[in-house]
Amino acid sequence: MRRILVFALGVVIGQWLAFGSTVSPGDYHVRAQRAWHSEDYLEALQLWSQAVARQPSDPNFHYLRGTVLARLGLKISALDAFQMALLLEPAPDLARRILADTARLTQASGA
Repeated sequence: MRRILVFALGVVIGQWLAFGSTVSPGDYHVRAQRAWHSEDYLEALQLWSQAVARQPSDPNFHYLRGTVLARLGLKISALDAFQMALLLEPAPDLARRILADTARLTQASGA
């Protein structure tokens, strides 16, 4: 019985050491939102880029990354991020926002 308990405790400690300090995409998202609200757009870009890297199939992270790229004046990169978000088949509400922001950026750039 003692061997099983020691083994189980070792597994739990090993899992905690391996995964306990890993930052989740949600953590990056929360930190990016704080940076966005404090108008630290470079920090928000870095954090949402990390969220995209950790969860590339989430269209919301691509969209948010695109919004901060647009805010920084990087219109082509923002359009690329919006396009990637659309390719991931977002929910209808998010798709409408992406299309509206894409139209706004395209119109502002005269393209």
